[in-house]
This record gives sequence, C-alpha cells and structure tokens, in this order.
Amino acid sequence: MSKQTAALVTCEQFKLFLRENFEDFDDLINFSAVRALDDGENYITTIIRIRADIKLKDTSLQRVQLILKIPLKVNEAKENENNEEKAPSSADDYHELFVTESDMYDNIVPELEELCANFDNKLHFKPKQYRFAHELTCNYILLEDLQARGFENAPRRVGHNEEHTKAVLAKLAQWHAASAKRVEIRGDYPEEYVNSYFSQQNLSFIENMNAAFNEPFAQCLESYDLLLPEKEVILNYMKNMNELYLKFGNVDAQAFNVLNHGDFWINNIMFRHSEDDGETVQEVLFVDFQLPKYGSFAMDVFCFLMTSPQWNIKLKNFDNFINFYHTELIRNLKRLNYLRPIPTLEQINTQLEKYGLWAFVCVQRMLAVALLDPHENSNIETFMSNNEAGKAFKKRMFYNPKYVQQVKEILPWLIEKNYMHYMTQIS
Repeated sequence: MSKQTAALVTCEQFKLFLRENFEDFDDLINFSAVRALDDGENYITTIIRIRADIKLKDTSLQRVQLILKIPLKVNEAKENENNEEKAPSSADDYHELFVTESDMYDNIVPELEELCANFDNKLHFKPKQYRFAHELTCNYILLEDLQARGFENAPRRVGHNEEHTKAVLAKLAQWHAASAKRVEIRGDYPEEYVNSYFSQQNLSFIENMNAAFNEPFAQCLESYDLLLPEKEVILNYMKNMNELYLKFGNVDAQAFNVLNHGDFWINNIMFRHSEDDGETVQEVLFVDFQLPKYGSFAMDVFCFLMTSPQWNIKLKNFDNFINFYHTELIRNLKRLNYLRPIPTLEQINTQLEKYGLWAFVCVQRMLAVALLDPHENSNIETFMSNNEAGKAFKKRMFYNPKYVQQVKEILPWLIEKNYMHYMTQIS
C-alpha cells in the first residue's frame, strides 16, 4: 500500500469496505495501491489504482480493482522547487473543482442516467461509484477501475478514428439531451454550474490565465506560416479574450442549452470494444467531471472535435461530425419527450459561430497538451503559471512539431469558419 493511501485507509477499514460491498467476501489476501497515471497525464487530482485479491466464502478468489481520486496538493507537489511567481490560482481553487466533481458523481450524473433509464436501463455515463464505511481526512471519489471491465483510453497523441469519434458524439448527444430534459423536470442547475469560472468575480484569474497562454503563443506565431492578415486577426482576437470569456459565460435563455462536461477531450473518454475483433466500440463512458458548465453545447463539441479526432479527419470531416451530432441530438430529445423547441441544424451552426471562442481556446491549449510527450514538468503549476518555468513549458507545447503540423492549418480554418469573429461573439 502506498504511504498516501495507508494514511487514508487502514487494512481493517478496507476489509470493512469489502464486507459491505461484496456480500460473499471472506478475507483479504493481497492488496496494492499505486499511482494510476504518469506525469503529464493528470493535472488536478491524485489518482491511485487499488488492486485487492479477496477470498470468497466458497474459498474461490476474486480480484477487486478500484480507482481512488483525492485532491492534488499543488503546493506540496514540488517541495524543493524555487518558489518564483506562483500560478494564477491556489490549491484551494483546485480543491473546489474536486468538490464539484464529487457532486457530479453523487447527484447530477445519476439524475441524468435515471432520465435515460426510461428507454435504456443499461445506459450509463460514468463508472460505478463506491463509498468507504469510514470518513476520510479529505474529500475523495472511489470508483470501479474500468480497466477491469476492458475499458481503455485511445492514445491521445494519435486520436480517434471516425468510428470512435461518432461513438463519442452519439454518447455526448445522449448526455446533452438528458441534461436539457433535466431542466424541464427539476428546474435550473445550481448557480455554480451556470457561472462556472466565467464570471466578473473571477476576472483576475481569467486575465492571468489568458496572459499565461497568449503571450508565449504570440511569440510562436511566426512558426505557423500564417498570412499577415491571419496573424493580425489572431493577435487582435487574443487582445479581446478577457471580454470574450465573460461573454461566453452568459447563458442565452432563448437558445438550446445543456450541461457541458466541460473538459471533454480524449483522456476523459473510455471505450469498451467487442471481444470478437477488439476494435468495434461496444460502450463509451466519461470520467473527470470537474468543470461542468451549463450553457451552449458548443463548449463540449468544440473541445472534443478540436482535440481528439485523428488529424486526417479532424477538419475534413468536421461538418459531417456536426451533422451526425445534430441527428443524434434530435433522436435523443424525442426519446426523452423534450417539450421545448429542438434546435435546427442552422441554429446549431449559428451557435458554433457565436461560441467560437472555445474552438480557439481548445486548439491553443488542450490540443497542445494532447499532442505533447509526457514530461516531468507537465503539472498544473507549469501549465497555468506565467513564470519562467511556465513560459518554457508552453513554448515547448507550441513548438512541438506535431502541434505545429496541425495548428498551422487549423488557425486559418477557424478564421474561414467565422469562429474567430469578435463582433459575432460579443453581440
């Protein structure tokens, strides 16, 4: 058992958990707990993989596999580092994200699954969740280890092929439809899900975050073979991003709105494949619900389509992917007997232009992370800070040949699609 886990759960407490959750449990034979992800693969939480071999009452053996998530202690992550300029956030800020995720797992996601149970009682959006019998010294989330059921992530630097992309969009359409129907039945989401961090009171955080990314990005633009007018559009757009962030956070009550996952990229999506060929998608589940935001569906759609499909289909098939998502959205809204107006394809595309900020944000930041090699400095401090280590980390992202290959074509495409039109988005 790792020291971190041992401090939270004793052997006897874990046995009590097993007795309560596995009715044929007799004894604990072996137990291990190790970090589940390498550096550069997780930024906000500590994830521990627990494996236990247990003896059942009939003397047979069974392996239990769990994932334990606990809040990351940012200031303890690198005790020996020189404390230069701090990141534009604190450990407490990230702890709040963890509290939000706990509420999503405990309350919101089960409500959406319950809505869908009327037409598909086997539909799930998340892994199975557990609770320890005793209180831990910190907030935590305890989940089944999906790898035990054959689930896996796609390689983030490769991306999803067309079949996997459509499987994700189909599941996302189910999620969005259920989240919209929930408003009809239960009323508005809690205020923290409506505002998220896109509010005037978080303006200082937004300004610091945008500066931390936009300044090194502007210095790297020369490497992207842009025409002068394209470069000018991008530089002017970045100057207005603080204002656009606040505008993005406003919810248009007359438009079609959903509860966005909010961090919807390749690392937070898991697949179970057919045992026959190991390739056909059988089930899709989502993880990491730390950044939910009620508002336009464009947030999740842009985040996924800008970061996760394979490069050879990302732009070429974009319009087809939007059409597919719209078709699946209509189908699921009708299954749920959604009573409000169902968005047309034209309205979907209008919303994408209005909320195009998120296309640029995800290309500039999340795509850069998705294509980066894991590195010991890939953590929340270096990702968010504007100190020398943070600037060096971002330049390494922005000069990464894999990223340059994509971004030099994506940026002109964003301009052509009207996704970087300031007046459209600020009106």
